[in-house]
Amino acid sequence: MRPTKRLFLLSAALLLLLAGCASQAPATDQEEAAAPAPTVTETAAPQQGGPGEPLIFLKGDGQGMVTTRWAEGDRAVRVTLPFTYTTQENGEMRIAGIGEATIENLGGWFYVDPKVEIQEDEIFLSQDGWVANVPFQYYASQGSGAHTYDGVMVLELNTWSTTPAAEG
Repeated sequence: MRPTKRLFLLSAALLLLLAGCASQAPATDQEEAAAPAPTVTETAAPQQGGPGEPLIFLKGDGQGMVTTRWAEGDRAVRVTLPFTYTTQENGEMRIAGIGEATIENLGGWFYVDPKVEIQEDEIFLSQDGWVANVPFQYYASQGSGAHTYDGVMVLELNTWSTTPAAEG
């Protein structure tokens, strides 16, 4: 066999092999159900999850607190953020200051560092002082070393989401 003919046949066989791999039939429902779920791996890059509905507690002395459940897959924490507010003459409240956040492991984590870092230079406070978005970072581990995770507390005053704090 001549070398050019052999090269042509090898090239054709390679193209057929590649075409066969690229045109695989779609999976059936049974195949999809039997396929293993994708795994999530920890990385050094910050991870983002999702917040639950925030609960806001107000005391009459200008002290308040917002708490949110924050989930990362099947793992969750509760982040609590104290704040101060003022009440205007018209009765509307205005956020006056943001305190230091705390965190609690609700489950799924091997370890959660109790220190929460508020990203102070990225806090958004609306012009009317009713809304603050407070970005934060926390450190948690699934058992293979702590990694950084990002979150955002949303604090909204003068809405139906506020709940009076119990006197005690």
